[in-house]
Amino acid sequence: MTMCNRREKDLLVEKRRYDARADRLMHDSEQSEVRSIFEDISDNHDPKYKAVIEYRNLLGATITHGSRVLELGAGMGENTEPMLSKSCDLYLLDISQNSLVVAKKRWGNQIQVVLANIEELPFSENFFDFVVGAGCLSYGDPKKVDQEILRVLKPGGSVILVDSLNHNPIYVLNRIRHLMSRNRSLSTILRIPKLKRIDGLAALFQEHSVQFFGIYLWLHQLLKIICGRKKADKMYNFFESRTKSKRFAFKFVFLGKDLKPL
Repeated sequence: MTMCNRREKDLLVEKRRYDARADRLMHDSEQSEVRSIFEDISDNHDPKYKAVIEYRNLLGATITHGSRVLELGAGMGENTEPMLSKSCDLYLLDISQNSLVVAKKRWGNQIQVVLANIEELPFSENFFDFVVGAGCLSYGDPKKVDQEILRVLKPGGSVILVDSLNHNPIYVLNRIRHLMSRNRSLSTILRIPKLKRIDGLAALFQEHSVQFFGIYLWLHQLLKIICGRKKADKMYNFFESRTKSKRFAFKFVFLGKDLKPL
């Protein structure tokens, strides 16, 4: 099997996985799992959610009223809510039709949904003021995805992203475990961002910031078993706050402001 065919097959696997997940929610009469997905993370102090919470906070603080926004890999709209109060022209894009159905049911006419691949965005150049996304960067060829983001973003526009980082061998091994159990595809694991990709994006903006999270998340899981949640939280925060190198973080949040003319 060629690499191109492998990527196409893996993308289909991921699409089916997210379609099936959304299909289960569409048939959940009490919508309990939907409520869990949309609400629980915001109220959760587990360190594994800190990056997503920071991403949502950045959306609310950075997106301007009346702007045109593209949310890449939007799924069921789990991270859309912080932008809804800004009266945005808001587009949610995903490869999973079922996920977009759930998003539309949840947010109604406040959003527009677009079924498309992030490697080929169906928009003209300089169309969006903001491009945002959570955990979407590995679902396409890195060069193509970044080119498409920059193509549809206006000069002076901004990007807000949260995603995993692929340097820490402990997290890499855990992703391989998920691959062996068929919960992840090989292409998506190989394309999880590294620092070089973040640096490349950062150089294209007048201003940027990168926050890193979860260097010792693996240790936190062990400590919870050994000494309980409260002590585990305290020890985790101690180690995390005293580590200067962010190379081995679990996730990062990237903000690029004021895109330079290309």
